[in-house]
Amino acid sequence: MPERRSKTLLLVAAPAVALLGYHSLRAKRHISETKRLIQKSLTFPMRYSVGSGQPIRYVSLGDSTASGVGVHSVEETLPYLFAEHLAERGLRVDVTNFGNCGAKIADVLERQIPDLPAGPIDLVTLSISANDATRGTDTFLFRAQLRAVLEELEHRRAPLVLLTTTPNFRTSPALPSAIRVHCIRRSEKLTQIVREIASDYPFVELVPLNEDGSLTPGECASDGFHPSVDGYHMWAVLFDEAYSRRLASAPLPRS
Repeated sequence: MPERRSKTLLLVAAPAVALLGYHSLRAKRHISETKRLIQKSLTFPMRYSVGSGQPIRYVSLGDSTASGVGVHSVEETLPYLFAEHLAERGLRVDVTNFGNCGAKIADVLERQIPDLPAGPIDLVTLSISANDATRGTDTFLFRAQLRAVLEELEHRRAPLVLLTTTPNFRTSPALPSAIRVHCIRRSEKLTQIVREIASDYPFVELVPLNEDGSLTPGECASDGFHPSVDGYHMWAVLFDEAYSRRLASAPLPRS
């Protein structure tokens, strides 16, 4: 009987062990590919200009989606693609990109805001909160730090900040289903907080990544987590739409 029970347990456990092994192998592949994409993003220039015409100073703050993890050239990154939309309006967009892979709202406050260039800034994009969602940042702390970032930008008299809601993770192939469900719930909670806080700052316009920015599998990068160039193209349209909404309500002062 003990021998028969052992065989039965092995038969039951074998598929589970195989499944765990499959997920472990898949996770290692995703992580390895993410590391490769991060290394590529580190080669992208921090400063560049797009277009010709009246110059505007554009500062990009945030996480890996600001720094361009997922693509293979600076021309495929979200800030560059958005700058191309702006350039179509007859502008020369002078970009400074502080985006950093893994950044949370605390990193923007402590490491990016202090390095803002001297002089006036015409436009800021803030692509943040994905890592706060996946790494469990306390919501009270998140509120306080997001407010502190916006207060600093208000102090710098930035006339417009385009602030993203939290990506929703619904179609991230790299995330096992149980983890994906948790991340979706966290992203919805942080999106609610972002919306509440943004409403207190008239110079902030939301970019609804949680609502309208869901990526299809084809819009995910090779690591199954970050956007591909197609994903960044789609998000750049959402940024441009947010910019257009603000222009429709009030013209922006220029430096």
